[in-house]
Amino acid sequence: MDRTAVVAAICRTTRRKPGDVQGHLSLATAGLSSSFGLTALRSVLESQGCGRLPALSPTMTVDALVDLVAGKPPAADAPSAAAQASPAAPSQAAAPSSARGAIRPAAPRPAAAAAATVIGLGMDLQEIASFPLADDLREHPFYAGNFTPQELATAVLRPNPRAHLCGLFCAKEAAKKSHPALLDARMADLAVLPDETGRPVLRVADGLAGAAGLRFLVSITHTDAMAAATCVAIGD
Repeated sequence: MDRTAVVAAICRTTRRKPGDVQGHLSLATAGLSSSFGLTALRSVLESQGCGRLPALSPTMTVDALVDLVAGKPPAADAPSAAAQASPAAPSQAAAPSSARGAIRPAAPRPAAAAAATVIGLGMDLQEIASFPLADDLREHPFYAGNFTPQELATAVLRPNPRAHLCGLFCAKEAAKKSHPALLDARMADLAVLPDETGRPVLRVADGLAGAAGLRFLVSITHTDAMAAATCVAIGD
């Protein structure tokens, strides 16, 4: 994918004109400062065949994004997207991509384990109208790239699938903010599905580095216009 295609993807996501997207500008300056906008841009780029991309940072420049999509290594003095997003986050070994994809519930806590400790809290708020309209959620690149098939199957049974998915997106973003181990997780590595009582439960993909042994409690709410979620990370 060349520069023209990357700029076109940015314009598609932000509704800006190509002439307004200069190479030296950060993605935030180009109109992509929110986690939703950055995730939407990554979905557009991946749907156009540029492969799996890491999490994008609002401080990344347009030129750096063009190089990333082209497969060029970052400049020696340029921090990675993960480092820009969370300079204080502890280092985590990246899990092989082949080890990811199987969504599993958080590991059950042994009866004799020490008392659980709250170790992180995250929250997120999104406008439902910002989610794209789609005739088939499974075929739309944004929904297919950020939600599991089980989540999409659950959403289509709801009166307002977009509002439901917006709430799930908020829950995933809140989870990512609740613990450094999930900071760079892809949305499809997380799944929020109801348990037998209907309460939302966060499930984490096998092989996600640093997430073993963690449990997450999520709460989701929405109005006609907004969705919000809170996530508490718990460790023993």
